[in-house]
Amino acid sequence: MITVKGKGIASVLVIAVFLLNLTACVSTGRQFDESSVPSIKKGITTKKDIISMFGEPTSKTSSSDSESWLYQYSSGNPTAGGMTKTILTMGLLMPDIETEMKMLSISFKNDLVIDYSLTTSKEGTKFH
Repeated sequence: MITVKGKGIASVLVIAVFLLNLTACVSTGRQFDESSVPSIKKGITTKKDIISMFGEPTSKTSSSDSESWLYQYSSGNPTAGGMTKTILTMGLLMPDIETEMKMLSISFKNDLVIDYSLTTSKEGTKFH
């Protein structure tokens, strides 16, 4: 149970914002396991193989002779350490944030992989 001492509503608002920051998590796209990427073989791996490895792609595009699939995922989460050392900035409590981004692009011709690339990034943002 949280007890707020004092008569001001500002105390209640500060605690409410703090509690919201503790649970805030934002993500876009669909999580996928990039450890399967080394299994992709150009000219051998099929669309069906890719779907069994990663599921349906985030998006698909086609040209006259090829097709490209894109798998994307990004997330932002307050870090455990950031939750214990939040700071007051312009009236808002701001925890440290860890962000993760993954993007897998796969090109096909005649249902076979002809090219692919994986980009990953993991960063932390600290508010001092």
